[in-house]
Amino acid sequence: MRRSGFTLVELLVVIAIIVLLMGLSTAAVMKTMTTQQKNNTKSVVARVGSTVESRKQAYFGQAQREIIPSSVVMAYLTVGGDINDKQAMRDYYVQAKLSQAFPTTFFEAFHPMGGLPSSYASQLSQYGIADTTKAPGLEAPILLWIAMQRADGGTVPLTKQEINSVGTWKAPNGKDLEYLKDSWGNPLGFTRSALIDPKLNPTGASFVIYSAGPDGKLGMDPVTLAPNPAVRDWNDNLTSTQP
Repeated sequence: MRRSGFTLVELLVVIAIIVLLMGLSTAAVMKTMTTQQKNNTKSVVARVGSTVESRKQAYFGQAQREIIPSSVVMAYLTVGGDINDKQAMRDYYVQAKLSQAFPTTFFEAFHPMGGLPSSYASQLSQYGIADTTKAPGLEAPILLWIAMQRADGGTVPLTKQEINSVGTWKAPNGKDLEYLKDSWGNPLGFTRSALIDPKLNPTGASFVIYSAGPDGKLGMDPVTLAPNPAVRDWNDNLTSTQP
């Protein structure tokens, strides 16, 4: 006599096979998505890093040619600079110019190093931002995105269409202010080293654009790139200094 339908055991076997196949498919899809997110973030970090580097070179060249403003000379002397050390004074001016062009905090944006005038105060004020406004983890990516949209240093401004990785922050006056983010939704980091070593870094500063990766945990020093022992998976961090 022929059976109609499946036995309970056969149904359980079929269900188990389907569940296994679904699990394998989901894992493959997740792996593909993670790889795509990583590649997209690497592309954004590299693109922004390249633009920042080009502008840094341009500002460095300007600072080498320009007459040092009296406000910068006074600020240099105030911090103990030697009036007779012309190279040290010039290096100080380079740092001041880079502070003016690439601030990493709202306070620095309003008060660049060396008493130079702010090039961000007017725009930030439109969002109700003052020099005392705080936005932990967002100030540098906000200011960096503002800088990238300017035609400074002889470079072409970046657009949202090119980057396609921009988030929004609700400013004090309720307006949305954009910032750079990675493919996992975390703000892109930006650091500017203030140390000058002509032998190691003749252009006056070390700029690093970075992403903390899918877990959002920065497992290294963004300037020295030294691993942070407290964060095990630091290998997922992405920086503009990586090949």
